[in-house]
Amino acid sequence: MGEPRVAFSSLIESLGRILAPLDAPTVQRLEAIGIDLDHILPAYPMETWYAGIELAMSRFDPALTHEQKQSHFGVRLVEVYGETLVGKAMYTMMRLIGPERTIARATRSFRTATNFLETSAVQHGPRDWELTMNEVVLPHRYPGFFEKVLELAGAKHPKTRLVNVSATHASFRSTWE
Repeated sequence: MGEPRVAFSSLIESLGRILAPLDAPTVQRLEAIGIDLDHILPAYPMETWYAGIELAMSRFDPALTHEQKQSHFGVRLVEVYGETLVGKAMYTMMRLIGPERTIARATRSFRTATNFLETSAVQHGPRDWELTMNEVVLPHRYPGFFEKVLELAGAKHPKTRLVNVSATHASFRSTWE
């Protein structure tokens, strides 16, 4: 059996930013899943990260569907990850290398946040890419996530859609002008 799948501290720090401002019930819920935002550990089990995502989504507009909440979470994650030390460096690099190279380096970028995410990318044409990843938990968080990342990397009007989900992988098609 391989090493445990973990989320690194930069993701947990970002979760805290998404949840801010924190109230006492939210702090208690975080503690119940093993997160103390005043003492962030270097890494957390993926189950803790997923529980944190669910906690954040529970605080979003109740009129949103579960898929819409996932999408909103993905966008918010990109927004706040850029406020972390790791995110600031990564976003500077993305702006320098542009959208295509950002996609090609996706596995490297994801490895700043987890120890297990793997991606593969296929270019279907100019500004038309398909990215497949070994992540299928809450896959609807990724279209908004990828659109925001591509925008940060310089893509104009990016659009991403989920094209396939299997038991082991999810694929997304991104296009932009």
